[in-house]
Amino acid sequence: MDVTLLYRKALRQADFGRLDAAESTLREVLAVAERGSAARVRALVVLGDLLCELGRAAEAVPLLDEALAGAPDVDDLLDHELDRARALRRGHGG
Repeated sequence: MDVTLLYRKALRQADFGRLDAAESTLREVLAVAERGSAARVRALVVLGDLLCELGRAAEAVPLLDEALAGAPDVDDLLDHELDRARALRRGHGG
């Protein structure tokens, strides 16, 4: 499945409260998305946010760090996602 479609599927799963399925689908996105790509950064931030919501911040931190580290390689269309990653990181020891 296309990375964009997988990402959208994960968002819909999360919207419908299927958080385990959303987590699994986001991990699928990460498995196929090119490192440094906008799709990967988006998936990292959304998965990090989801894990924080589930009380699993320790698992989220490395994902958020990767998203922020990849920021220089992506365009400014990710400003919202990166701002969210920074806020989550600050809230969890960053």
